[in-house]
Amino acid sequence: MPELPEVEVVKRGLEKILEDHPKLEKIELKRKDLRAPIPAKKLSKLIGEPVTGIERRAKYLLFWTPKGAMLSHLGMTGTWRVAPPGDERLHDHIYLHFTGNLRLAYRDPRRFGVFDFVDNPATHSSLKGL
Repeated sequence: MPELPEVEVVKRGLEKILEDHPKLEKIELKRKDLRAPIPAKKLSKLIGEPVTGIERRAKYLLFWTPKGAMLSHLGMTGTWRVAPPGDERLHDHIYLHFTGNLRLAYRDPRRFGVFDFVDNPATHSSLKGL
């Protein structure tokens, strides 16, 4: 499992990639679950919204938009990377498509990660005790 400093490094890298606040055009799920089911319907509310910031809460990453956030936990083997079309890899489970032909890929061979929707961090089951 990535340690806290490693998650902070991932957060800082994502901040640089998303610093121009691109709009989320599409969430492409290659499977319906990781450690838990992925709430595709709730996440679809974020389509068309700009990513306004990346926040780290403990080992969770929050991709904030005006309508809520996408919550990501890397689990044991999860990674985020820029993945231009044609750079599809085994175990890529989620693709986030943004304006400007930017695409991020979440890769997790062991599928212990989490991808969820958050509207209020104070009440989300994974975050309220942090």
